[in-house]
Amino acid sequence: MKSLKDIGVDPKKFEFKSRSVSKYPWDDILNGTKNVICQGEDYDLPTENMPPKIKTAARRRYKTVKISNRSHTGERLDNMLIVQAFDMDADQRAAEDIKRAEEKAARAAAKDAESEADSDVVNEAA
Repeated sequence: MKSLKDIGVDPKKFEFKSRSVSKYPWDDILNGTKNVICQGEDYDLPTENMPPKIKTAARRRYKTVKISNRSHTGERLDNMLIVQAFDMDADQRAAEDIKRAEEKAARAAAKDAESEADSDVVNEAA
């Protein structure tokens, strides 16, 4: 095993970088208050494409979310959404953990099936 110095990296200056930086400030958007996000200012996608992204970001943070494109009077808000997030309760978290485990198992099964199909193609070519 090599050390950072062995590969020419200063251990005092090295920092782990996040694999990806989110395009949106989800922690601010999903902070529990009623937030208004606006197309062109807070997001670039068409407004109708944002709710699935918001729900996914909330789910990753063990939150549920309410999203509306209507004002308190029922008037449609153009290119804006009102978003409010709530922490999942214990039952919701348990259900979310089960859902994540099922999704992970499904991805693994699909990957195994793909690898198996690839090895069949290689065996047929031989």
